[in-house]
Amino acid sequence: MTATVARVFCQVQRWASVSRGGDASDAVLLDRFIRHRDETAFTALVARHGPMVLHVCHRVLGDAHEAEDAFQAAFLLLARKAHSLKRPEALSGWLYGVARRVALKARTKSAGRSASPTALDEALLDPRPDPLARLTARELLDLLDEEVQRLPETQRSPVVLCCLEGRTQEEAARILGATPGAIKGRLERGRQRLHARLARRGIALPAALAVVAVAHGPALSVPAMLQRNAVRAVLGGAVNANAATLADSVLQGMAASKLLGVATVVLTMALTASAVALMYRAPAAERADNNPPAAPVAAEDNVLGLPKPRDARRPGAVVLHGGGRITDSAFDRFVALAGGQRARLVLVPSAGFRPRDYDNNEQFLAVMRRRFSSWVRLASTGQVARFEFLCTDDPDDADDAAFVRPLETATGVWFSGGFQTRLNYRFVGSFPRQTKFQAALRGVLERGGVVGGTSAGMAALPQIMTLRQDQRRTDGPLSAVAGHGLGLLTGAIVEQHFDGRNGRLERFTDLLRDGPQLDKLSGRGGAGANMLGLAVEEGTALVARADRLEVVGDRAAHVFLKSPGDVTIVWHTLGSGGKAALKRNRRGEVTLTREAPPH
Repeated sequence: MTATVARVFCQVQRWASVSRGGDASDAVLLDRFIRHRDETAFTALVARHGPMVLHVCHRVLGDAHEAEDAFQAAFLLLARKAHSLKRPEALSGWLYGVARRVALKARTKSAGRSASPTALDEALLDPRPDPLARLTARELLDLLDEEVQRLPETQRSPVVLCCLEGRTQEEAARILGATPGAIKGRLERGRQRLHARLARRGIALPAALAVVAVAHGPALSVPAMLQRNAVRAVLGGAVNANAATLADSVLQGMAASKLLGVATVVLTMALTASAVALMYRAPAAERADNNPPAAPVAAEDNVLGLPKPRDARRPGAVVLHGGGRITDSAFDRFVALAGGQRARLVLVPSAGFRPRDYDNNEQFLAVMRRRFSSWVRLASTGQVARFEFLCTDDPDDADDAAFVRPLETATGVWFSGGFQTRLNYRFVGSFPRQTKFQAALRGVLERGGVVGGTSAGMAALPQIMTLRQDQRRTDGPLSAVAGHGLGLLTGAIVEQHFDGRNGRLERFTDLLRDGPQLDKLSGRGGAGANMLGLAVEEGTALVARADRLEVVGDRAAHVFLKSPGDVTIVWHTLGSGGKAALKRNRRGEVTLTREAPPH
């Protein structure tokens, strides 16, 4: 046996003798490392939590070499932050979060996103390919990781140890330095909270955990060489350059996050004196000359199910943009409906951008300014009175009065494209309860304002929204998985990218014909039989104001009307500049009357 092999063999024996830390708790092992730089103690921590850390890194990155660098970076961070951990007994939960953060940072760097935020913007918002065409196992794991990270510290550690690392409650109790009874209670509460959170996304906890088990494979093991290198790097040996750089980057981000906080972001852009003066005016002051009154609308005539306006002469408007490039005409029309120079605009980029993907607020704001520069210039050049970004990673903010306050004075709200499931999850309440965010959004329309969205932002506006393609159905036409949206249209479903994605007609009409599902999702018996469909092509906006429709942009929009008894569907196409009015007669039929173009 050579000397090198002998050393490796002795090291393996040493790992085995550590036995994942024996009966010592994380807090005891961490204390030994902090006080004495005890190699055995740190080795035990790496052996105990290494499998979980490596699997988190691997499933986020999908590359073995990058995962190993992230693994080492996570334990370098542990060594650097060990003395400042407020709850050393909750180390497993802390390491879980650090591993995920390191892996996300590595994924960002490998994709070139840190060096070029614009590339990130385009990757998230480019309508090709559709990121929601399928819910992959990797996406499901990402959602699970996000939810586990949001659990309270006392619940996160038992969930990580028992649900993700496969330990018994007795083992978890020893590691956490608590009684089995206490761990059982924390675990049950954590699982209940995790189940409720995932259910809001349409995911069952057992299914998610089953995917974790498959992703982890039959054995939770970390190569002995990788463990040894991690310990050596911490205790003064050679440090992997990539791991060190990654650890430094995440450490800076952790310090910035502590100071600034990026869970909730309300960013006000270029406030002018006029913006400050108008901020708290009564709704009557929000009206502008370029938003002329419409004909009075009776509630029972509202075919689309829009919120009833406070002033029937000034109904609110919904702008449904089909995706792709937003044309100048659609952009200008939205600003005009919001009040022009008096407009107070709020842009919600949550479908495409998450503050937690950036190191701090300044970096996030820089990306927002670059990606939405046209919107920012509206305020800086005085074309509108106020402009703000409203963004969060935390669905609890949807019921926070301070978070939704910008909507209470807004005259126009716009939702960007990206992943519509993010909007469903962050802002939509458990049906039929609506969040404060949803109520405030309806208030914008009730005051005569405008709410619009493009691509995913459009999909989320109705009460019933398409979440993604149904991949389980393979023996018939393409179909959609539907859920609850923001609730601004209760009488219609919508489809975006209608001309740019294969199968949109199939899945859209399949959902439109599914009366029982529409009844269930709307909570109203017979609603499905009366539901109509609005489909919009890319580069085009369909403006719905009361029961009047207007097409703005380059291409066309389509209206699908059902006959009484839900027997047939009549397809109407409105070209660029086309206008039409909807009306429901006494027999329940909805008719579409085209308006002649002006001479």
